[in-house]
Amino acid sequence: MASACYLIPGRDLATAVALARRAEALGYESLWVTHGLGRDSFLVLAAYGAATTRIGLANGVVPIYPRHPVAMAQAALTLNEMTAGRFRLGIGVSHRASMEQMLGLTLREPLEVMREYRQVIDELGAERTRATATSASRDAANRDAFFDPAERVLGVRPELISGETEAGLTFAGATAGLHEPAPFLVLDVGGGSTELIVGHTAPEGLVSVDIGCVRLTEQYLHGDPPAPEELSQAVSVVRGWMAQEG
Repeated sequence: MASACYLIPGRDLATAVALARRAEALGYESLWVTHGLGRDSFLVLAAYGAATTRIGLANGVVPIYPRHPVAMAQAALTLNEMTAGRFRLGIGVSHRASMEQMLGLTLREPLEVMREYRQVIDELGAERTRATATSASRDAANRDAFFDPAERVLGVRPELISGETEAGLTFAGATAGLHEPAPFLVLDVGGGSTELIVGHTAPEGLVSVDIGCVRLTEQYLHGDPPAPEELSQAVSVVRGWMAQEG
């Protein structure tokens, strides 16, 4: 069974680097770093990579708003080269509180961000583009009000995929290149949904539920930091689902 861990440096980066060596010696498959306040996740992973030789390295996740897509790709490709192909890039939209309150950035409209990515796609000469829409669009009754202008910007219409299709794509991306023997269990905690997928070379069993970090945050976690009773409510929802499914 493949095992991974999040290794977030505290005050002492040298201690975290020593723990990265220890994790590799213990046989961990990969190390993950969040990208929030504090140190830059790319540089932390570069330090881990310089101290190890085998273990995989990944960040989860880097917000798209503070970095131009080309700058993001440059950092990812450079780190992947430095670590002999051991790096995996995780990107996401993050949360309004993180971007606006912590970094002082204004979240731009989705179509504006799409235009930026479309420009990069055109400049790089991509022959085929695919856009997919997941949990938030599955929930929206007026999704076409977004899909229509998005199609004009991207040149392709966003494809609304089911929770099962999303789980299959997640499984393929998460298990590609793993050296540990199958079967694999992949847990994907998204903004609006969570998928659990088990399989060997392809999904053989999967569950997709409408529980995600953004959905729980918006419904229950209103303080910063959240109040104990808010956390208790969110945990109760997750435990209730686990008891129901289990």
